[in-house]
Amino acid sequence: METNTSPKLCSTIVVGITGAVAAAWMPERVFAMRQVFASNLHVVLTEAATKFVSSFALSLVSGNPALMDRDMWTSLDIPHISLAKSADIVLIMPASAATLSRCASARNSDLLSTLISAVPSSTPVVFVPSMNENMWRNPLVSKNVKRLRSAGYHIIEPVDAIELSNGEESFGGMVDLERLFHELKAILAD
Repeated sequence: METNTSPKLCSTIVVGITGAVAAAWMPERVFAMRQVFASNLHVVLTEAATKFVSSFALSLVSGNPALMDRDMWTSLDIPHISLAKSADIVLIMPASAATLSRCASARNSDLLSTLISAVPSSTPVVFVPSMNENMWRNPLVSKNVKRLRSAGYHIIEPVDAIELSNGEESFGGMVDLERLFHELKAILAD
């Protein structure tokens, strides 16, 4: 991957972290993204994500307070609107099956799904799913991914990785940062 002396991909990125097991690795990835992708990085967590990673750790590595549902109506600055307006790109990583379902049906039941609905159509929204292979291949999950794509959202498909539940290689892991960088660069160039 490029060093942090290279130009950043964009000015502002919003990273939505959901309740997939891969959320446990997000502090390190968020820190790296801030160095290489965008100097202004905001994190939005679902409640399920907090089972795997702390908002405090993500606040430290992102340089901004990590926001959760409880922050949706706490000030006159409505975060789902202000973040949607300021983002050059919105990245949902890891994207759980539940979040894919909520977003595919525009069920704005949390801060992250509401933010995604508020993003202008000119701003790319990118989902990076991570889940068990059987979940990924489930016909209902496939239907949700197809609906998101047809609505203009980008999907960076899972890759082979070690599954935590059994320690075996399986399909369903998040892409590495180098591939992510190149995919996002191509999306932003469009």
